[in-house]
Amino acid sequence: MAEAPSNEMIERLSEKLSPEGKEVLARTLRASDEENDAAPREMAERVSKLPVSDQEILRRLFSLYAQQYAESAEEAKRESEEFKRVGDIIERAEALSGVEDMRTDEAFEWLRKEGELTEEEERFYESIKDRKVEVPT
Repeated sequence: MAEAPSNEMIERLSEKLSPEGKEVLARTLRASDEENDAAPREMAERVSKLPVSDQEILRRLFSLYAQQYAESAEEAKRESEEFKRVGDIIERAEALSGVEDMRTDEAFEWLRKEGELTEEEERFYESIKDRKVEVPT
């Protein structure tokens, strides 16, 4: 998969828009935040009234935004899967050890000491152990 577009790339393209094109972009972004069902039709109509150069820039910008959103969604999915995997491993360690409320490092260490940690789980732990994680609320 191609690297997600940078904000600088989006900013540079946005600066090439006419004032009217910038207004349509701003309205489109606001409308997408509001989840307005009529917004896509209204925005498409506004875009069609712009000069062709603005239309081409906006098409490229919308594509770049879509790539960013897709990358964000993929990252959120990966993080969710990692949280689930860690939770499953902690639950397994707690069930086998009879100890409740284990921290991640305690669970992995207990499984390792007891010979219950697979090589793949060891690699997984090594990949996450130093990460600072914000727990979603």
